[in-house]
Parts: sequence; structure tokens; C-alpha cells
Amino acid sequence: MHPCGVSLPECCAAAPHRWGPSHFRSMACAVQPLSCPIRFLCIHRYAPGVPKGGTSPYELQWLGKRGKPVKTKRLIPAERAHAIARKLQGTPGVTVSVL
Repeated sequence: MHPCGVSLPECCAAAPHRWGPSHFRSMACAVQPLSCPIRFLCIHRYAPGVPKGGTSPYELQWLGKRGKPVKTKRLIPAERAHAIARKLQGTPGVTVSVL
């Protein structure tokens, strides 16, 4: 058994020195990563003067890689999603969510 969880073929199990990490570079690893490297980014816009909360009406808006509104959800790199969320944090009437 290789450290990444891939079973070695029986013909090669006797010679584990031939199976280094470079050999498995092209094969999919069976172990799932701890965190997802891509995320969705959305903002909840509340009407002026309405307090933010679970029952308050809001408009949901999805954001793309560049922080611009898009029509449908887009997967973007996690680092970029969190960077955009930090920039939008504290904007009045807006709640930012990284999903």
C-alpha cells in the first residue's frame, strides 16, 4: 500500500523501492484533501434601513474571479475568494459568504 492510499499491483509489491512518489504523480490519489481548493462567493444585499438578520429580505448576488457580479455561481480559487471577501467585509448593508 502506497502512502497516498493506492494499492500496489501484486507483481510490483515485492519491489517497493521502484514505486517512488514520482511514479504516482499522474495517478489520482484516493485520500481526499482536508479542504476544498475552490469556493463559491456570494453577497447578500439588504435594503437601506433594514437590519441584517435571518428574516430580513435580501438580494443574493454571486461573484466571479474578479469580484464582479455574475448570473450563475462560479467556482473560484479559495485564496482569491477569501481575498475578495476581506475587501467587501464591513460594507454597509452587505453580508459576504464564501461557500
